[in-house]
Amino acid sequence: MFMGILCVTALLSLLSFFVFSEIGFSTFLLLLISLGGLVAVPLFSKLHIPGKKLWKFIPVICAVLAILTAFIVPSAKKTENSTYDFANRVLKTEEMILSLDEAAEETLAKLEEDYGESDRTYGLRAYLCLTSGDISEAWKWLNLISDRTSKEFYVRLEALTLSDPEKTDAEALYRLYKEAAQNHPDWGYMQRMAGISEYEKGNLTSAQYYLNNALKQDPGDCSALYYMGAIACKWGDYSNADAYFRASMENGATDQMRARMTMYMNQAKQEGGLSHE
Repeated sequence: MFMGILCVTALLSLLSFFVFSEIGFSTFLLLLISLGGLVAVPLFSKLHIPGKKLWKFIPVICAVLAILTAFIVPSAKKTENSTYDFANRVLKTEEMILSLDEAAEETLAKLEEDYGESDRTYGLRAYLCLTSGDISEAWKWLNLISDRTSKEFYVRLEALTLSDPEKTDAEALYRLYKEAAQNHPDWGYMQRMAGISEYEKGNLTSAQYYLNNALKQDPGDCSALYYMGAIACKWGDYSNADAYFRASMENGATDQMRARMTMYMNQAKQEGGLSHE
């Protein structure tokens, strides 16, 4: 019986290599032990060793461990690889949609076929409809997303809200950015946008709070640095404003931001609040 078990488990361990196209070191080691058991069992049966029946279980246990390791470890890797593959394909599909690639819809359909529908694919569907100009259909797909506090939902909601600049609801955007920032304190983009929204409403203390959060995530965020400088100017803290503006310019401030920074600092010089160049 023991010989039969050892033979079966050894063969199954080898089979795992063909199934998963890989075999780990521990699996290989245990496989050797189980194969060694095939040699050891006949030898033990000829020797007069106390408790030798108990010793027969050791190679069997090793063989069982070998087969478990052979299948469980590669299976875990396979699952991990599937998650990695799904995430990569989502990114690729989104890039294709953004670039208006005609094959985007087919790629998305294949993604749904392989992994099923999910909040991620609903979001991509909404994005695809948005780029094709079918706004009403895009809203339908967006409303299928179950997690209304996910990054997927907020990103697609922002895109749809901004789809028609002439009809953009500023209050809706303000609520979106505030809610997203509160639900995702580590999301630098939404922290920055919430800060800008608060700044535009004149809520400078709240704006500074969100912009500081954004800079914790990305100290080189030129927009967050610019608005922090603008807030400092409004408070008459021209020294800090100058430091923020210089950092913003060093990190790629736009021409529009540079023009406004020049205006702020010229005003500061006229008021005598800034003495150095």
